[in-house]
Amino acid sequence: MVRKHRLQPVETEPPVVAAPPRADDLPLMASLGIRFEDGAYRFACILYDNLHDAANFARLVGAGRNKGMRQAAATRATRT
Repeated sequence: MVRKHRLQPVETEPPVVAAPPRADDLPLMASLGIRFEDGAYRFACILYDNLHDAANFARLVGAGRNKGMRQAAATRATRT
């Protein structure tokens, strides 16, 4: 006997919109290759709802040493 199941609608939460960066956050963002787009911080194609998390991940993968290191870190991060 084959049972037919109905899919239940999934309740989704509204997207979290991050607070925009302050002027004193911009040098950190530039040094690590972090961007603020559409209400989220972005590093290596990953969205974050706060700058702290984006910066921690960027440092973890070795970003911020120079432009070549930022590009290599972003490439490594998208492979994982």
